[in-house]
Amino acid sequence: MRKILLVLFAVSVVPLLLASTAYAQAGPLITFDENGNGNFAGVPLNFALGPDPGPGGLPQVLNYFALPFAGTPGDVRMHDAFEPGNPFLDVIRFNGDGRIFFYSDNVGGADALADTPSPPTAFYPNLVDIQEQGPEGGFQDAFYSPQPGQPGFDPSFPTYHIVSDGVVPEPTSLALVASGMLAIASFSGALRRRKSAA
Repeated sequence: MRKILLVLFAVSVVPLLLASTAYAQAGPLITFDENGNGNFAGVPLNFALGPDPGPGGLPQVLNYFALPFAGTPGDVRMHDAFEPGNPFLDVIRFNGDGRIFFYSDNVGGADALADTPSPPTAFYPNLVDIQEQGPEGGFQDAFYSPQPGQPGFDPSFPTYHIVSDGVVPEPTSLALVASGMLAIASFSGALRRRKSAA
């Protein structure tokens, strides 16, 4: 029972801690996933499927638009540690026009709006590689805070929360799950103490 509680606690609290760390960043938090769910500091982002005008862009790519800043042009490649060789399977592209283009892998079949038959056929020279976090087949994401000159940078110092597998979590839902798990763990500990005292 204790192991189950620890696993449930880790699954529910770790994402909350990561999210709260991102919220503590100096700039705005921009969260988006491969299915058109996104928000800028809590305000929903508009999205569409359409052509990517960047180098080697494909004709049908998920893009989020109407960011309040242009963002430095460039590409961010997300690597998957669970795949042999740690390849990049997703590409996040900034064309410097206030839009974010999401190229997602279609390994195992196309099951998301962002799934494309391939990444862009060419990349910007401004290229950054980041590591995806989370278990294979579960919630996988990455936080990316660009520095001056890197793809997606703006003087407001945004942090991008990129959800590559799963749905964008709502902070209030995470908080409720975490507090519930803490209550269960606390109750379980009290029961253990009573049994050992008896």
